[in-house]
Amino acid sequence: MFNEVRPKVSVFIPTYNYGQFIGKTLASVAAQTFQDYEVLIIDNASEDDTTNIVKRWTESDTRFRYHRNATNLGLFASANIGFDAARGTYLVMLSADDYWEDSFLAKSVAALDANPECSFSYSAWRNFNMLPGSEETNTVGYIVPPKASGIYNETAPLMAHNWITNSIALIRKDLCSKIGGYVHPRLYHLGDWFLWLRLLTQGPAYYINESLGNYRLHSSSESARLINSNLSGFDHIVCFDLLTTEDYWTMPIKLLAKANQIRWLTGRPLCAIVLELGGNEAPPLIQAFFAHYQAELFTEAAHCILDQPVLKTDSDENALNLLRRALQINPNLESARKLALRFLPSSEISQLTGQHLAPQLDSVNPLSKGIEYFEKADYETSLEWLSKALEAMPEDPMSAVYIALISATQGLEENADALISHALILSPNRNDFLAALGETFLKAGNSRAALRYLQQAVRTQPDLFLAYPAMAEALRLEGDPDAAIQLLSSAVHIDSDSQENILSVLIELLTRRGDIAGLAETCIRLRNRPAYHSLALRLLSRTGVNAERILEEASWHFQKFLASPHRSPPNITRPDQSTLTLAFMVSDFRREEQSGRLESLLMHLSSQRFRTLVIDNDAMASESETAQRCSLISDQWLSISGKDDHIAEADLTQRAPDILIDLDGHGPKQRLSLIQATSIPLKASWSDVPIGDASGIHQLIGRALLPSDSTIDSTIDSSRQITLPGLGETFSLPELACASDDKTQATSFGCLTAAIHIDAKTWQVFAALLSEISGSRLRINLAELGPPAEAFISGIFAAAGVDSARLEFIHATTREDICHYWRDINVGLAPIHASGDQALPACLWMETPFVAIRGQTPWASRPSALLDAVGCQTWIAEDFDGYLAIAKSLFLASPPQGLRQRLKNAGLTDAAGFTHLFETALSRAWSEGRP
Repeated sequence: MFNEVRPKVSVFIPTYNYGQFIGKTLASVAAQTFQDYEVLIIDNASEDDTTNIVKRWTESDTRFRYHRNATNLGLFASANIGFDAARGTYLVMLSADDYWEDSFLAKSVAALDANPECSFSYSAWRNFNMLPGSEETNTVGYIVPPKASGIYNETAPLMAHNWITNSIALIRKDLCSKIGGYVHPRLYHLGDWFLWLRLLTQGPAYYINESLGNYRLHSSSESARLINSNLSGFDHIVCFDLLTTEDYWTMPIKLLAKANQIRWLTGRPLCAIVLELGGNEAPPLIQAFFAHYQAELFTEAAHCILDQPVLKTDSDENALNLLRRALQINPNLESARKLALRFLPSSEISQLTGQHLAPQLDSVNPLSKGIEYFEKADYETSLEWLSKALEAMPEDPMSAVYIALISATQGLEENADALISHALILSPNRNDFLAALGETFLKAGNSRAALRYLQQAVRTQPDLFLAYPAMAEALRLEGDPDAAIQLLSSAVHIDSDSQENILSVLIELLTRRGDIAGLAETCIRLRNRPAYHSLALRLLSRTGVNAERILEEASWHFQKFLASPHRSPPNITRPDQSTLTLAFMVSDFRREEQSGRLESLLMHLSSQRFRTLVIDNDAMASESETAQRCSLISDQWLSISGKDDHIAEADLTQRAPDILIDLDGHGPKQRLSLIQATSIPLKASWSDVPIGDASGIHQLIGRALLPSDSTIDSTIDSSRQITLPGLGETFSLPELACASDDKTQATSFGCLTAAIHIDAKTWQVFAALLSEISGSRLRINLAELGPPAEAFISGIFAAAGVDSARLEFIHATTREDICHYWRDINVGLAPIHASGDQALPACLWMETPFVAIRGQTPWASRPSALLDAVGCQTWIAEDFDGYLAIAKSLFLASPPQGLRQRLKNAGLTDAAGFTHLFETALSRAWSEGRP
């Protein structure tokens, strides 16, 4: 989570010969007020100028990625490619001829964030007809069924007609994967329709009653082609067949699907088919189901027609007749009663059911019923009961509170204000009423009103911690993230029922802005929780705090969470065997993709000496291409993510590895307690921050990261240390052409280490450098961070008097991207305290010099050790002043030559050679019989 932040949203855009439209489509994505996204353009072998148009976007913004199919695979096959490649929590397929309003993503993301029970959101949209060079025109017709924003179960209405288009539907990727992926392979045209119906089995939809998208009508569209080829009609038959035969839906819905399938085959009215479905000519199984579910079927069919006015094959009166039949069969069927309340007069309902639809007040508590329907989001029925409660129990404030909440969901701010004021007169100290109303306004998308009520609640009752997360989110949406962080920081260390929620929101806000010092401080406050304290150790190593402080915290972590004083160490004998089972535990495959360690070793380890086992502790491994490649080249694979330590230990013991190497060390997903508990002869952690000598876990570390004068070197027991050659790693870098020698027009400086790894002190040093060199510029890699991080970093430079116009923010996440961006930079800047990751070898690889400060600890010495390895010691500074002086001299000097060859000569790109040396070091440790 804190090494590389995934985009919140993935936008994938299949396209075929839409060069005339796609520019406007991509521009509408770039213009979104919500910027935490990636864009995947899937070109279905276009024959027009699509490639050139898209190239302009991919070269200027690394969030835009392009894939071209070798042959034309069709719309939904291309969509599935986009789905498989998407990394976001939410995703949307935007048609290459449509475009969005600027607030589409912001409002859609807010809807799903605020309503976790919803499986997807969608909005209204505008139909238009415009070809290039012609005048844009609106078309008259339906957009969506008219209704207020809110939560709806759309299953029955969607059975009649699909009014939701891909371009305005934001879905949860995990739910989509759970129900079998994006588009069903048997559907050519109605894959999206079937997708909405499948998603609705996992949760209702959230509808946004605003026109946030623009749907282009034209004769060359994919929809028009499929309709003209009769594939659309065929797809209806197949779609209803899938609804009938798959296990997602209830039997009444399956029967309705069968009736709709017959309607498409025969053209007869739906109501007539529903009435005859269980007739003598029907198969016995259908007859049996019909007899059992006919009231539910009649109700679903009525719902289908009455809530879908565009359906022209039947009438409202026929649908009402079905509803009447349902009530006669089962007067207590709740779905029929609710539908009848909307479409039939009360007198008729009473006559049909032989009872009053609403029970008497003396037998049912109207407030309880109102709250019950409120929690089901049936606000119409809830309001009916709450109004009765308000009339019957005027001194009870709760009915007024719930009516205020319903008013908030419908955007009726004045009504909500009057009702909550009335409730507070009855119960003056109930600040939780204000907080609840504020949260409801926040879910409804009105952050201004939300903030007003939440601030009033917290101002009156500062210990009302349940209101803090919502208030922080409202502050963020209203443009004051600093106040949001300050608010949560003031409360996170206080024990309360809301502490976990406060912590979660605070960490998300700090991560979005890349404030690692704030993250470290927050995690240190929660040092009694192993995952947070372990993460704090990793974060502290990037902030430049005193090394002794980190060692102190590491020692405390070991004593608190890893030491097992009552457990005797296992007596393990090491058999003299020629082949050892070597296990690697991976908690973050995206981190491993950047380092390249695991793939290099799996590719080159001697099969005569080692058998390999990969222990997958990454919940997102299924979405990682690195994990997929590693699964193909490893001998065994064991998934333990989400498993209890005792179960994972049993699984691991069954596979009996001889050597276990943890590739994560300290971090949020660490399983060090599991590693310590396992009875494995040799255990090691490949981590810069020491684990603790008494843990029984060795430390793997590159020799160059332990300079002889290091104060840390003496703290590590040499018998617990497995030293690897050089930096203890190898680099896999692309064979891209280097930049030309003439860098007169290049960007002055660059720091392409991901911003989430860089502390505020480093930005302050960079600001001092720009201040001293007039007109200089700095390129900064936000990687997968977004606007909050840009604003946070710009603020640090502004405080030093450096205009943000001199900063260029990019989003580079792959080695290829990073190398590309180094081409036109004069001088690279290594972070002051962090390791620099793959950005620094990529800098030298692209023949660009960089400056570093000599680190005195393993976690800070990698940049200087890298320069030492390639013979560039003159670029290593001993202090901040020296750092600035070297950076200025490199900026004025001629570009160096031969840096790429120096990397090769040092063996830093030789994966096979590194693996051989790794085997030697590991074999030596094994043969020495280290406990």
